[in-house]
Amino acid sequence: MWGNRWLYTSSITKNTIYKRFIIKTFSVIGFGSRGALYANIACKYAKLSAVCDIKKAKLAYAKDSFALDDDALFSSEDYFFNKGKLSDYLFICNPDKDHYRTTIRALEAGYDVLLEKPIACSLVDCLDIEKTARRLDRKVVVCHVLRYTAFYIALKKLIDSGALGKIISIEQTENVGYWHQAHSFVRGNWKNETTSNPMILAKCCHDLDILVWLANSLCTNINSQGELNYFKEEYAPSGATKTCLGGCKIVDTCPYSAKKIYLDPQKRLFKSKKNLEWPSNVLVDDPRGDYHSLERAVRDSDYGRCVFHSDNNVVDHQVTQARFENGINATLIMTAFSKNIERHIIVRGTEGEVSGKMEGNKLLFQPFVGRKKIIRTRSKGGHGGGDNGLIRAFFEGDATSSITQSVNSHTMAFAAEHSRKNNGKRVDIKEYEKGQ
Repeated sequence: MWGNRWLYTSSITKNTIYKRFIIKTFSVIGFGSRGALYANIACKYAKLSAVCDIKKAKLAYAKDSFALDDDALFSSEDYFFNKGKLSDYLFICNPDKDHYRTTIRALEAGYDVLLEKPIACSLVDCLDIEKTARRLDRKVVVCHVLRYTAFYIALKKLIDSGALGKIISIEQTENVGYWHQAHSFVRGNWKNETTSNPMILAKCCHDLDILVWLANSLCTNINSQGELNYFKEEYAPSGATKTCLGGCKIVDTCPYSAKKIYLDPQKRLFKSKKNLEWPSNVLVDDPRGDYHSLERAVRDSDYGRCVFHSDNNVVDHQVTQARFENGINATLIMTAFSKNIERHIIVRGTEGEVSGKMEGNKLLFQPFVGRKKIIRTRSKGGHGGGDNGLIRAFFEGDATSSITQSVNSHTMAFAAEHSRKNNGKRVDIKEYEKGQ
């Protein structure tokens, strides 16, 4: 923290109990699962001043959880900004399509910003946010949380130490997980790129950012291939209905069943009177809702639709290859078809290789001369400890995911999607940027 001027709350969700005088404040626009999570963590470092969300139930949850007064709750973004600057920092966690508008307004209002990824839905808007932040001398930190995990920090230190020699290639694999794909990218907010973003940006901008960070270089060209392979009507099993709770004959055996993903795992929580867990908490406005409200959400919302009868159009498998200015070649594989949600990486150098799985908190370093070494890391919290690490770094002023750093990986994402839609044609990054 910043010396003994800073305080800690004795309970993260109690915004009124402090041990020391608070000198920093923050507000949140968009109090969904990410906004609420970041607010919980941030209360270790600053005081929550205001929450803005269009849903009354989310405001009620924020009020009760953080002991906020009614005048700290805003159901309209216009109303929020018209009140003047309400805090030192603003967390922007609203839907992707609103990021550009909200961030520009925040910067012009004088806020330093913590911005949930992606930055915006077009490269032009991303660049404009960067330009505006520079012009107004404001800070924008994008939530590229993987940079703040103990796993990737240890990997970065090993690479930078020179122990691997000259780095030749990096291979990153994002195993989205079969049910996570169904939740977020077939039924959820990022299922259709016309209303959100292509998946290479919505999901894999984390991975592209890691590649930029580890390579310590800018991408020169990129190509990508991928498609929607499976989640479409032609693959609907016999007995499947339009919705999972609409008489589907395989609702208890289908791996993508909304009943199995959302309802069955939550029964124990209701018995113990605990809040809903992710991903079920996304379906209701208030995570303290009862089982019947969750069941109603599954029955009536898009989250209860059959994955083979949805209006999704984003890919479920994609392979991207990138080359960097320093000669490093990188490959990113994104796939929905994995049992577990996990990331694997292999870095190959002229004097050794290192590999590992983030969720395993372990790296295997194998030098070409000498004995192999296992490097163990520790993590606590979401995204391998990255959520906590990001918020700490933001308030302590040593965040590495600056707006400029993040724009680099976003440029790769937009160029990769352009390549994918053009039969995998290799895209020159500088030429692509000029055409925007």
